[in-house]
Amino acid sequence: MLRNEPRSEDATSLPPWERVLWKKQPYADNYIGPHFFRVTKKQRAVSSIEAFTGCRVVTHQIFWCLLVVSAFHGLSGGALLPWQLMAATAAHAAFTFCRSRPGWTAVQMAVMCVCLCGCLCGGVVQSLTASISTDTIYACTTLLLVLHIVLHHYGHDIALVNETLSHNVGVFACVCLASRLTDYWAVFSFTVAGIAVFARPDREDNRHGCIESTAAAVAETLLLFSVTAVAVWVYVPVLLPLLLFSTALSNVVLPALFLRLQHHRQNIYGPWDEARID
Repeated sequence: MLRNEPRSEDATSLPPWERVLWKKQPYADNYIGPHFFRVTKKQRAVSSIEAFTGCRVVTHQIFWCLLVVSAFHGLSGGALLPWQLMAATAAHAAFTFCRSRPGWTAVQMAVMCVCLCGCLCGGVVQSLTASISTDTIYACTTLLLVLHIVLHHYGHDIALVNETLSHNVGVFACVCLASRLTDYWAVFSFTVAGIAVFARPDREDNRHGCIESTAAAVAETLLLFSVTAVAVWVYVPVLLPLLLFSTALSNVVLPALFLRLQHHRQNIYGPWDEARID
């Protein structure tokens, strides 16, 4: 940015430069006063607590995806019964209701719609991918769950975020997995659980005014990690290394790397978008 200083002999006679628009001043158009950058801030430092607790929403989505995969393997292997999955889904829905308090009418409509869709679509889902190989379904489901994590809204409006598409691909991943189940009630319970997980109103960030304390955020993350670890260990232990690696990566490695490299940022926050019009 160019800066034309006034001549020294005229500096004392000129009025002070003001940061305003469309006002005739005895300065060049590209002149910037010496006090302009005093109110700017080149970077907003992120504390260690903010860095390590801010990544919890990403970790939660990873846990939910692994829980869905664990539930599928439990149902397909017979280790998890449909009524057990429905009970866990009801407990999760009750916790979400107590947390968000959307209103009793909204809860009744949501439960009725989910149960009706599950009952009507159960038979269709069973034969939806009959002509597609199981390996293809698993690969497609993996890509859909990764896409859900990438597109999910974590509290910042960026071009990559698409909350609607993120919810849709998550539900479709559950539908693809449910099509590989043979029992009708297993399909119904898994479909309802997938809708409860991926199509629920997201209140894990501050976009809706839900500001949690650090202790509550850490406690919720530890609880969800414990449930996920137990489910993975019981139903699909082959994914336990993936759980540990993703947890360490998103909660330790990436926040520490961000804290180490954040001083290299050159973002300038200043008053140029706040000029007064005289």
